[in-house]
Amino acid sequence: LNVPMEKLLSLKTVNAAFISARDGMLIKNYAEHREDIEEISALVASIFNEALESFKFLDEGPIEKIIIEESHETICVITAGESLLCVFTKPEAKPGLIFVYARKIIDEIREVLG
Repeated sequence: LNVPMEKLLSLKTVNAAFISARDGMLIKNYAEHREDIEEISALVASIFNEALESFKFLDEGPIEKIIIEESHETICVITAGESLLCVFTKPEAKPGLIFVYARKIIDEIREVLG
């Protein structure tokens, strides 16, 4: 996983990233400076799963990505098979560009994680 993630982490607007299971269990942490990463992983998965269930209720298609914006950072979440790729960005980052770069490595992540 390190090789594809290095591509994403090399972007100037990306602060950190992690990969979690959809149940919130942390798979791989690329945010070593964050002490609260396991809690964030669980919260992001919970938000994602709630949105997924809500859209099922509306008979909409499955959710592939979500954006969680805070005043000091943005968390871009994209599905990677049964996992979630979560990217912390600087506030000025363009989430669309982050998703474009993430899409380029998603297949590599799916191949590794199955």
